[in-house]
Amino acid sequence: GWFSSGGQCVPSGGAAAPWLGLPSLSGLFDDWSGVAEYGVLFAVWGVIMLIFACSYYSQVVSHLPKLSDMPIKSGREKGLLDCCFSPSTCAYVLCCTPLVTAKNLFAANVCGFWVACVGAYCCACSPFFCVAVCLRAWLSTMVQNTLGQPSTCCWQLVLTVFCGPCDIGRESL
Repeated sequence: GWFSSGGQCVPSGGAAAPWLGLPSLSGLFDDWSGVAEYGVLFAVWGVIMLIFACSYYSQVVSHLPKLSDMPIKSGREKGLLDCCFSPSTCAYVLCCTPLVTAKNLFAANVCGFWVACVGAYCCACSPFFCVAVCLRAWLSTMVQNTLGQPSTCCWQLVLTVFCGPCDIGRESL
């Protein structure tokens, strides 16, 4: 119904336009607890990932040869699901996707490990999915070209959206 407030008719029950069935927007931003929880979880998970990243870098990444220093074998193509036959690769990709992505980008000499690690973490946990997917597709195209497997950004975009972990695992093999 309607009630009178200072001579003006105002809708009661919180509906902005009850005849249209539109809800009131008042109070929509009163509760920011979801944003605060996201921020806290993002920070805590980031610290845990950073601690593991330091260990992973010193034990794995720092000992990897750069692909630019190795001859590329043109017949090296791996299938999208080949990573499923490597349990350790699957475990790393599923639990530590940003680290494996950073390792792949570092090994392909596309960018530095720490820049890629922070970027991949922020993209993986970002609400901006479309931007993250486009960035990943572009970088993955460069990795594939370095591996001697020419690819297009459009194809990498499709793989990233529908088979992201498998594609990251394949690059890691």
